[in-house]
Amino acid sequence: MTGGFGASSDPLSNIDYEYSAIKTFTGWAEIYNNSDNLQLGLFTGFSKSLGATADYFPLAGYSRNDDMAYIYRIAPRIVFFSGKLQLSFEYILNCAVYGSAFNIKHEVIEKFAPVYNHRFLFSVQYDF
Repeated sequence: MTGGFGASSDPLSNIDYEYSAIKTFTGWAEIYNNSDNLQLGLFTGFSKSLGATADYFPLAGYSRNDDMAYIYRIAPRIVFFSGKLQLSFEYILNCAVYGSAFNIKHEVIEKFAPVYNHRFLFSVQYDF
């Protein structure tokens, strides 16, 4: 999860400051089919920073990934069923894009190149 809050004025020059929250947009979806021996599925998710509610000055420990412009995940899977045994294969693609420059409301105005992470998962489940 991205987000958090910071000061709405420079905390080094103003000891009595108000806070400014980081706004985010997040959505996800999953579709899959059900059959006797096979399940195909697809999970997708997306999260984007929309900047702060007012001027933004970061405060250490009060935000998480406040430098991230957006992140997404695409994860297709296939599951085989045989009696009480289940074999699952899943590929996960994560992509994160970080901001390199921000305006006073912490909206991203320049970005770094995307960073990708690829994972393959295999699981075996036996129900008894």
